[in-house]
Amino acid sequence: MQETISHISQQITEYWNKFDKSQKLRLILIAFFVVLTLGIAIFITTRPKMVRLFNEELTVSQVAQIKEVLDGASIYNTTNDEGTVIQVKKKDYAKAKMTLANEQIPDNGFTFEDALNNDMGTTETEKKAKLKEAKQQELEADIGAIEGVNKAEVHLVIPDDDNFFLASTREARASVKLDLKTPLSNKQIMGIAHYVAGSVENLDVKNVRVIDNKGNILYLGNEESPGVNMDEQQDRKLAAEKNIESKVISILGPLFDDVRVTPNLVLNFDQYKEKQELVSSPIEGEDRGLISYENTASRKTSSGSEGEEPGLAANDNEIPAYEMGDQNNYQAKEDQKEIKYELDKKYTELEKSVGTIIPEQSYVSVVVLRDKIYDQEKKEKEERTGKEDELQENETWEEFKYRIKSRAAMIDIDNEYPELENLVAKAAGISVDNLEIVGYEVPVFIDKEIQKRPYSEYVMLGILFALIALFAFALIKKTEPHEITEIEPELSVEEMLENAQTKQEEVDPIEYNEESEIRKQIDKFVEEKPEAVASLLRNWLSEEWE
Repeated sequence: MQETISHISQQITEYWNKFDKSQKLRLILIAFFVVLTLGIAIFITTRPKMVRLFNEELTVSQVAQIKEVLDGASIYNTTNDEGTVIQVKKKDYAKAKMTLANEQIPDNGFTFEDALNNDMGTTETEKKAKLKEAKQQELEADIGAIEGVNKAEVHLVIPDDDNFFLASTREARASVKLDLKTPLSNKQIMGIAHYVAGSVENLDVKNVRVIDNKGNILYLGNEESPGVNMDEQQDRKLAAEKNIESKVISILGPLFDDVRVTPNLVLNFDQYKEKQELVSSPIEGEDRGLISYENTASRKTSSGSEGEEPGLAANDNEIPAYEMGDQNNYQAKEDQKEIKYELDKKYTELEKSVGTIIPEQSYVSVVVLRDKIYDQEKKEKEERTGKEDELQENETWEEFKYRIKSRAAMIDIDNEYPELENLVAKAAGISVDNLEIVGYEVPVFIDKEIQKRPYSEYVMLGILFALIALFAFALIKKTEPHEITEIEPELSVEEMLENAQTKQEEVDPIEYNEESEIRKQIDKFVEEKPEAVASLLRNWLSEEWE
């Protein structure tokens, strides 16, 4: 076995020694790149696929506990740079989950099960504190699951209801701090506030406060204006400017190659409410309404003795007695009439829209651009008339481009489109005096096309040159003179002795030095056939002895 290995090694060494240094270097580089490519392919195809063990981000302490358990169970795992995400091999996912469940890691926090797990020594105050903590963590988990919210912290202040007087004067309160992934809308923030208020007994939404992780106030319990703050004012202004920009571009876009709109709007964010009550008669032309109720009453009273009727009638035999005021005689009559009319009443409540544009204080600037084409081939052929936009005599194309770019060519908007400004002003909803449209011509140069060969032609030429070079190399090798070495047939020992005896007189003295060819052949013959040389020497010695 050892002789076989030695023989193979010797053959490989002889094969390797046939190459020169450049060939050996090329073989080494080819072998290196082949091994490197195979190594990369094997690494990509055999590397383990990692999956997240928990979809939500964990705390650093939780990841440390999980990693400790997984390392103890010899489960390969990796973490991200922040230490909030842990990954395992896909094939080890189920094993890792079961291992962590067995160790009850990560801790799910304080739950209602923990709050209800009380013993005889637990006081009512401790029970309420545990229930409040469980409610806080439940709200934190629910709010943290909302889209755009990374994490939430909830703090509840619930008054003690043991003292009736204090309970009636103190109200429950809640504070929520949000760690946001993306900004939330006002409706989402109000929804979170109402959700917290509805989840806690005797908690009014006006006592809920919401802030973000940067300290910005998101909700202060004011339902009427939950989010009309500086940020929303800026958002509304940008939205209004974007709307005007799109309207202006829709009008000017088909007329010009490029339209750039810069609106500067002033919005009114003042809040205004007005209530009106209008009363009118349901009967046309009448001031009174329809009678819905009518009541009439009459009363007559009198007192004192009756006398003759005073007047100018003739007196009879007897003189009549007249009633005098001091005798307390009177007579009264009272009539009462009550009528109730029904009228039409109209109640109107006006509320001014917040964030409306003030046209008198808003401005819009528009810049329109139109491409003007300068074709080098056409400019070189056209007749020169002395215009500025022509290629002048002895002027190169590069000089012409520089000259045209140096001057600004404006578009006469008023002459080309007389009613354009009025149209744009009406679309933007502002006064035409607050609108400015300026137009420019943008030079576009088309250089003379230089015929380029396609990439395929260069490839074909390269292949053709390579074939020609190989053919020339083959011809040179073929025509190169080669040294022809005639190989004499191998003779037996007897024939060599016979030839030596017959031609002894004719053979010239052999030049036997270190560089002679004859010596090399003799040395080679001695190495290859030592037994024949020994036999030959024995024959020579025996003949000389005789």
